[in-house]
Amino acid sequence: SCVGELILNNPTQANALTPGMLEALPGALAGLLAASARCVVVHAIGHSKHFCAGLSIDALSQSSESAGDAAGCQARRRWAFRAYIRGLQSVISRFEECEVPVIAAVHGACVGAGVDLITACDIRLCTTSAAFCVKEVDLGIVADMGTLSRLPGIVGDGVARHLSLTGETIDGVRAREVCLVSEALPTEEALRSSAMEMARSIAAKSTLAVSGTKEVLLFQRDHGRVDDSLRYVASLNASILPDNEDVKSILRDARGRSGTSTQQRTQQRSRES
Repeated sequence: SCVGELILNNPTQANALTPGMLEALPGALAGLLAASARCVVVHAIGHSKHFCAGLSIDALSQSSESAGDAAGCQARRRWAFRAYIRGLQSVISRFEECEVPVIAAVHGACVGAGVDLITACDIRLCTTSAAFCVKEVDLGIVADMGTLSRLPGIVGDGVARHLSLTGETIDGVRAREVCLVSEALPTEEALRSSAMEMARSIAAKSTLAVSGTKEVLLFQRDHGRVDDSLRYVASLNASILPDNEDVKSILRDARGRSGTSTQQRTQQRSRES
């Protein structure tokens, strides 16, 4: 079973995402998949005090300059700026679109773009001392890289509004209480151990079953209607279950265990009689 680790490593800037990091992230994720990773863990443990402090000053400056060459036309400037934002959104969405599950293991600060990133992951774990903040409202901007689109589906509409409108910072214990994360561990070592153990467990399962499950969960989130989701998963399984070698192997193992168990019970009855 292959587990890939994607490590955020910009400690001098509290792991703020620089233009270079944003450009490199999709390729790094693709590289792990090319190396046959069946589950990916995103973290900064052992490399930085923080998971991600948001966008770097350089990235923020680049956003304001992205429309600077639009030949004086306000409409073209705004269209260019929109294209820049869509590019940033695409980087974060790569984690959601990744065909294998992605686990975010958060310690230290997770602010702004860091929250964008983890909400695009499938599973989130953290330390109890981690600090989460949807900071954009305090900077006079609207979060536009995914948090406002994904957070309500994770923590519920009310909590999402609370965090996004107040800019309140919550720790890992509170993040667990509101279901932003599924586990809050006491130390960074325990966090990494738990994340890697979970990733290995997922990676050991059928890739078709895992990837298909992720796809159906995303479909249900985006479409909402139970009947639509049931039709979708029926079509998916109709396409992958016939002649599925993973399923055949599991059934062979199950039949083998059943046969051994039956044989043991028969022998026990013979001895008792």
